[in-house]
Amino acid sequence: MVQKRILNRKDAASYLGISPSMLDKLVARGDLPRVKLGKRVIFKIEDLEGLLERYRERRSNTKSWD
Repeated sequence: MVQKRILNRKDAASYLGISPSMLDKLVARGDLPRVKLGKRVIFKIEDLEGLLERYRERRSNTKSWD
Protein backbone atom coordinates (compact mmCIF):
# COMPACT_ATOMS: atom_id res chain seq x y z
CA MET A 1 0.00 0.00 0.00
CA VAL A 2 1.34 3.42 -0.97
CA GLN A 3 1.05 6.18 1.61
CA LYS A 4 -0.10 9.59 0.45
CA ARG A 5 2.64 12.20 0.74
CA ILE A 6 0.65 15.14 -0.61
CA LEU A 7 -2.80 16.57 0.08
CA ASN A 8 -5.04 19.03 -1.68
CA ARG A 9 -6.15 22.25 0.06
CA LYS A 10 -9.30 20.81 1.62
CA ASP A 11 -7.57 17.66 2.88
CA ALA A 12 -4.56 19.63 4.17
CA ALA A 13 -6.88 21.88 6.20
CA SER A 14 -8.69 18.83 7.56
CA TYR A 15 -5.35 17.19 8.44
CA LEU A 16 -4.44 20.25 10.52
CA GLY A 17 -7.94 20.56 11.99
CA ILE A 18 -8.45 24.07 10.61
CA SER A 19 -10.62 25.70 7.95
CA PRO A 20 -9.39 26.07 4.37
CA SER A 21 -9.45 29.88 4.84
CA MET A 22 -7.10 29.57 7.84
CA LEU A 23 -4.83 27.38 5.71
CA ASP A 24 -4.79 30.17 3.12
CA LYS A 25 -3.76 32.67 5.82
CA LEU A 26 -0.87 30.44 6.91
CA VAL A 27 0.30 30.27 3.29
CA ALA A 28 -0.07 34.05 2.81
CA ARG A 29 1.99 34.72 5.97
CA GLY A 30 4.71 32.41 4.74
CA ASP A 31 4.18 29.94 7.59
CA LEU A 32 3.32 27.07 5.26
CA PRO A 33 4.80 26.30 1.83
CA ARG A 34 2.62 25.02 -0.99
CA VAL A 35 3.30 23.52 -4.38
CA LYS A 36 1.47 24.79 -7.46
CA LEU A 37 1.15 22.38 -10.36
CA GLY A 38 -0.73 24.29 -13.00
CA LYS A 39 -4.03 25.19 -11.36
CA ARG A 40 -3.61 22.56 -8.63
CA VAL A 41 -2.32 23.56 -5.21
CA ILE A 42 -0.94 20.77 -3.07
CA PHE A 43 0.69 20.48 0.32
CA LYS A 44 3.35 18.02 1.40
CA ILE A 45 2.47 16.15 4.58
CA GLU A 46 6.00 16.70 5.90
CA ASP A 47 5.42 20.49 5.62
CA LEU A 48 2.13 20.19 7.51
CA GLU A 49 3.83 18.20 10.25
CA GLY A 50 6.68 20.73 10.35
CA LEU A 51 4.14 23.52 10.87
CA LEU A 52 2.58 21.63 13.77
CA GLU A 53 5.99 21.09 15.33
CA ARG A 54 6.93 24.79 15.03
CA TYR A 55 3.64 25.89 16.60
CA ARG A 56 4.02 23.30 19.37
CA GLU A 57 7.50 24.63 20.13
CA ARG A 58 6.24 28.22 20.20
CA ARG A 59 3.49 27.26 22.62
CA SER A 60 5.82 25.38 24.97
CA ASN A 61 8.25 28.33 25.04
CA THR A 62 5.62 30.84 26.17
CA LYS A 63 5.17 31.59 29.85
CA SER A 64 2.06 30.49 31.59
CA TRP A 65 -0.10 33.07 33.38
CA ASP A 66 -0.95 30.56 36.13
